[in-house]
Amino acid sequence: MAFYVKVWLFVLAVLIWAEPNPTTAEVFTVGDSVGWTTLNRPNYTAWAAGKTFRVGDTLLFKYHKEYHNVLVVKEADYEACKNSSALFEYHSGEDAVIIKEAGRHFYICGFSNHCQIGQKFDIKAIVSSAALSNPPANSPQSNAGGHLKATPSIADGTL
Repeated sequence: MAFYVKVWLFVLAVLIWAEPNPTTAEVFTVGDSVGWTTLNRPNYTAWAAGKTFRVGDTLLFKYHKEYHNVLVVKEADYEACKNSSALFEYHSGEDAVIIKEAGRHFYICGFSNHCQIGQKFDIKAIVSSAALSNPPANSPQSNAGGHLKATPSIADGTL
């Protein structure tokens, strides 16, 4: 019996060791060093296009809260830059948004004409093997299909 336990533990160790490139969650600072802004009109679509986003990753929005916010919206609202029916609203100036599900996600700034001049982007998140084995902790975006408004931030301890 002890022999079989040792063999089973050995096989389990080999399987864990042999897992190809286990993926860990990444934190992406939106806009990199520029942050979430309209100054010099950063191209957030180009920024997002160069990255692979996975379930469990975090989008970190850094901005001046007096001039910007982050709205998570549906595709039609994204295309129309409509900010009145946001799924989620963030406004702390340093917001961590955890990607909770695979698929497309849409982000805009709801201030003035910021969305219309390019302060918006969308991503397509994929499922990774790490996300399947280690789902992220609950966050306000876990109800992404609803019409909840949340104001999580790093200061709240949601990261």
